Amino acid sequence: MLRKFYPGKGYRACRAHLPGRGDGAIASRAQLLGLPGRIEKKKKDNPERAMRRCLGPCGEMFVSEHIGHRMCRACLAHAERIGIDRASFTGGRE
Repeated sequence: MLRKFYPGKGYRACRAHLPGRGDGAIASRAQLLGLPGRIEKKKKDNPERAMRRCLGPCGEMFVSEHIGHRMCRACLAHAERIGIDRASFTGGRE
């Protein structure tokens, strides 16, 4: 299926013929087989996308998609694991 549909059409054309396989799995297998025609997804330009300092305990800089997104993924996951809301986790700074 990959040899037939992937070149020129990419993983989207293969998806219907390979149920249960994700886009990444299809693209990865095609790359291993050396098939040409990988189609990259392009992200839309977001004028609000910028580097921001995490308001969680790490305080690291991270890429944020909008001004309201003020905690990095690691801090968000940690807050969820320990069962507290974002405002409590950031000390009310969010």
